[in-house]
Amino acid sequence: MPDRADLTDPSGVSAAPPDAEPEGTAPPRRRRSLRRTLLIYLLAPLGAALAVNTAVTYRTALDSANQAYDRTLQGALLAISERVTVDDGLIRIDLPYSALEMLENDFQDRIYYRVSHPEQGEITGYPDLPEPLPGKRFGISRAISGEASSDEVHNRKPFFYETAYHGEHLRIAAQWRPLFYPGIRGPLLIQIGETQGARNQLARQLLLESLVKEGVLIVFAALLIAFGVLHALGPLRRLRHEVAARDPLDLSPLAADNVPSEVTPLVDAVNAHTARVRQLTDAQRQFIDDAAHQLKTPLAIIKSQADLAQRETDPLRLQRMVGDIGQTATATARLVQQLLTLARSDAAPPASQVLNLTELARQVTFDWLPQALARRIDLGFAGEVPCPVRGDEVLLRELVANLIDNALRYTPAGGVVTVEVSVERKTATNADKAVVLRVDDSGPGIGVDERERVFDRFYRPAGSSAPGNGLGLAIVRAIARRHGGEVGLDDGPEGRGLRVTVHLPAVGGENDAA
Repeated sequence: MPDRADLTDPSGVSAAPPDAEPEGTAPPRRRRSLRRTLLIYLLAPLGAALAVNTAVTYRTALDSANQAYDRTLQGALLAISERVTVDDGLIRIDLPYSALEMLENDFQDRIYYRVSHPEQGEITGYPDLPEPLPGKRFGISRAISGEASSDEVHNRKPFFYETAYHGEHLRIAAQWRPLFYPGIRGPLLIQIGETQGARNQLARQLLLESLVKEGVLIVFAALLIAFGVLHALGPLRRLRHEVAARDPLDLSPLAADNVPSEVTPLVDAVNAHTARVRQLTDAQRQFIDDAAHQLKTPLAIIKSQADLAQRETDPLRLQRMVGDIGQTATATARLVQQLLTLARSDAAPPASQVLNLTELARQVTFDWLPQALARRIDLGFAGEVPCPVRGDEVLLRELVANLIDNALRYTPAGGVVTVEVSVERKTATNADKAVVLRVDDSGPGIGVDERERVFDRFYRPAGSSAPGNGLGLAIVRAIARRHGGEVGLDDGPEGRGLRVTVHLPAVGGENDAA
């Protein structure tokens, strides 16, 4: 065992900073519905796709209508082209009205036509009907000036274009027809057009038919999505009903078997929180039961002693009675303190402060020096190497104090009590280091068959005459386990007395300061 060092006054401990003022609570935010959010995210793209598809479908329907009606325009154009004749050098058109009749439809679209020549001008029709591609100057003026290419002039294939005419939108079919007659120069331009009412009506009809089919599919898909969302959220509703139907005192874990994997972490977190609440509730209930059971007897004794003191007239006997009341009150106060410490150790949050257990145990040992001197017991401390641990300073002080208190209670006058703090290594890694607190006494010790039972609350070994309530070692084990440690009992040095050993997880290296 290391040499026992002389006890010196411990350094002062700075007071903890006052608690911060609680901040004002923010106004409650509007709760978002998960079902509504899912439906929006799923149905909004479906609606957007429907809008895009509607535009594409209308354009496709309009192209289809144009293809259907353009064939009729082309047929009328070819019929007019075939009725072109030249008489005495003059171009004549025997306009086939059957060609115009084929353009008639239920929508009563208006028909416009024009036949013109670069030299002879307007042959027949509407003279102000726009020429094809006016922005590119492709028309009669280009044919007269010779700017039109041979492909443009001699290509007899009909072509189509759209233009505005007297406030109406026209679809026009046009053709350049070469004339191979002596003295006639330049091609003949034939144009025939119609308003687009029938085309638009057909496009709208095709669009409507497509929208009806797509609308049925969209509605069916929306119903499937809504049903899927409601079905997917069913476990959450059942979980809510299960929680709502529970008894307020039921803190058993929630079943996570039938919930989606995405919700399992939430259920696990709720169960972990419920377990902490259940632990706090059990600790509170245990404290109330222990307090009610243990305080009843000393309070009854104090009351009886006070009643006797009130009737006593002898000053000396009255003084002894008052002393007995003081001793009983002191023992009761110690019992209350131990009950509070035990309740706090059961409900304490995870430790987070790094402390030097060597210095802390030295200070607590020094605090108990007056009691040791009064009982004529040699109380000493061994340990110089800083031993950092992570824990609650108040609880660790109470752990050391209970060990010293128990040792002093059971050690006879003239005995020895030694407190030692050291670091033990299993391997070279920090994870395998442990801080060891040992308290040796030269008292009667505890039999091997009772060494486990003495950790039970309020248990006292048979034949024990030392004052106490059987909470000291129970408090030590509760605090040690709260800090991830363990407590063991062995025979004292040379087989005499009792050795209590507490192992706590070490933090950092041996030379680290707390």
